[in-house]
Amino acid sequence: IRSQVSSMPYGSDGRSVTLAEYVNEIVPQQQKEATNKSVIPASLPLYWYAMLLPNDPMQHAIMQRLGKAPSFLHYSPSPSHDGNGYRPTTYQFFYGSSATGSPQHTHGPSWNYLARGRKQWWFWAPGRASYSKTPPIEGAQEWDSDADVGCVQQAGDIVLVPEDWGHATHALEEIVGIAAEYRHSRVAAHSTTLR
Repeated sequence: IRSQVSSMPYGSDGRSVTLAEYVNEIVPQQQKEATNKSVIPASLPLYWYAMLLPNDPMQHAIMQRLGKAPSFLHYSPSPSHDGNGYRPTTYQFFYGSSATGSPQHTHGPSWNYLARGRKQWWFWAPGRASYSKTPPIEGAQEWDSDADVGCVQQAGDIVLVPEDWGHATHALEEIVGIAAEYRHSRVAAHSTTLR
């Protein structure tokens, strides 16, 4: 799979690499820089993430196994016969070395499964949520005192992110996982109407 690697998801410093290039070339270099305290890293740690594409047979098969909206979206756990309800908007596969992650942002409800590693999470209630371009390695200390709640996700855990809650993450070690975001059909209808 070829996708973007940058200091944070959708960062302006991104470049396209394959997952194999990231694992075999970039991660070892970042690990070497992280363990050698006398070397100043050439850049912020890079984070690899990919949107799963329905037109790719392998990625489509993964998306099918992930299924429809989970029951935690309690108002409408899956699209009804009239098309109303929550629908997945994106499935994302991610791989990050230690100190990578995502700055504060918000979106519709989502879940995040961590297959490997440990990841720090911070959450801000709706109304306090915002968007930031601060890399996690630089924002973690401030977020510890500013966030409404925080937790550490362990390998095997699923974190459920409520709609409109701001959140940020920071990999405490190498992480691998998958996430899904959802959008309610009412939101899509309003978006279309407003254009």
